Amino acid sequence: MVDFIALVIGWPVVGLTVALGLAGIQYKRPKLLFAGAAVLMPLVYYLVGGGGIWGLTAFLPFLLIGAGIAVQRGSEETARILLFPVVAFFLVLAVIVLRGPRE
Repeated sequence: MVDFIALVIGWPVVGLTVALGLAGIQYKRPKLLFAGAAVLMPLVYYLVGGGGIWGLTAFLPFLLIGAGIAVQRGSEETARILLFPVVAFFLVLAVIVLRGPRE
């Protein structure tokens, strides 16, 4: 049951966060980036509970907030740079999940 909850809640949140981040930069709407950070918080809380390297996920919402501030100040390049680790993390996470456990 826990895997089903993680699947239903986790991956839609990932997609929504990335979409809000990209749209916020594209349309110069920092509120979308701030919303992406807010939507991401429960998933980050879930991942941080795993311990180890997953504790680094606590910084992901702050990168989105920083990207929103950069968009407010007119620096789209900085916003893209701050969004990149968020997208890269979720791509790596997707690869880990799709490859499954090693035997």
